[in-house]
Amino acid sequence: MSAEVAGSNLRLQQAAKRVDSVVGLSETLIQLTASAGVKTADSRWIEEAQSVAKADFRRFRACRL
Repeated sequence: MSAEVAGSNLRLQQAAKRVDSVVGLSETLIQLTASAGVKTADSRWIEEAQSVAKADFRRFRACRL
């Protein structure tokens, strides 16, 4: 039974590595799409997040002066 558990553990670790790889590729694709200026369903949310981040940066910067 311990051999079966060890085998399952190994397969789960391999699957986790594959999932990490897919997530990495997906993130790269999203970054490339956003950099190219292509409008997607998430463009509105990305622009909103960027706007909030810029406003926060300005507020933090003003506090440091």
